[in-house]
Amino acid sequence: MKTKGLNTVIDCAESGYSQSSGVPFLSEALDVRVSDTGKIVRRSGFVKKASGDYHSLFSYSGLSLLASGDSLYRLNPDYSTTLIKGGLTTGAVYDYAGVNEDIYYTNGHEVGIVGKDAEWKSWSFSKYIGPVKNKTFQQPPAGHLIAYHNGRMYVAVDNAVFHSEPFFYAAFDFARGYIPFSSKIRLLKAIPDGIFIGTEKEIFFLKGTGPADFQMETVADYPALINLSSMNTIDGQYIANGKMFIGQCAVIPTTKGICIGGKNWSGYFKNISIDSIKYPSALYCSVLAQKDKILILINE
Repeated sequence: MKTKGLNTVIDCAESGYSQSSGVPFLSEALDVRVSDTGKIVRRSGFVKKASGDYHSLFSYSGLSLLASGDSLYRLNPDYSTTLIKGGLTTGAVYDYAGVNEDIYYTNGHEVGIVGKDAEWKSWSFSKYIGPVKNKTFQQPPAGHLIAYHNGRMYVAVDNAVFHSEPFFYAAFDFARGYIPFSSKIRLLKAIPDGIFIGTEKEIFFLKGTGPADFQMETVADYPALINLSSMNTIDGQYIANGKMFIGQCAVIPTTKGICIGGKNWSGYFKNISIDSIKYPSALYCSVLAQKDKILILINE
């Protein structure tokens, strides 16, 4: 039996069936997956590896991090954990950005850096070294979202996105170095061509290399879900057999379906499920994209 995949939009009575072609669409898919050829196969099971109240999982360059209580931990290959930093805000949700060999993090209350050997380092401003500028630099803001793009760090604080000086990730000019929006930031995700920024009302794409040449375009008049994971980048060659997107793309779940933010024939944003999948109303989600597989967990 073959199928084109899951479709919760059309009535299951209208999906049709024939002995020769099978089911065009599935109205429900429980513990199964659909292969590239349309074959319905059993989904692989899972095995519990560790117990604990963990969240904010992130992996970059062979280093995996997660949080629990008031602490940040390293997840080891054997699924044991090693303490990196304690005394942080209990229950805070983390966001991360990998740059070179370091992972920068923010949780809305504290910021920091984890090095390649899982050592904690301060992410703080001490002294500006460079061309003379009419700016006053301050510490990196403790925002709720973070992204790295073309030599700058971007941090979302409430309804504004602050950006660092080029290649000086600890130097922020709060008076001039920010981009304001009309409501709280829900999405902050960079791809090589720019940054996707989502608010409580809509989603924008800032195309360009930096604040001086950003071209802002509204790509959706509906909001993104708040993504509790940063592992949501996928190579366009693994989407729609490589015929739709080019280069690195962002997987962006929204209130109206699963969207892909990346260069395609019509621009940089496309809702790939609005005509086929409706999922429960939600605010939070987690995304794990790995090669040609995308796992989206939606918190109702």
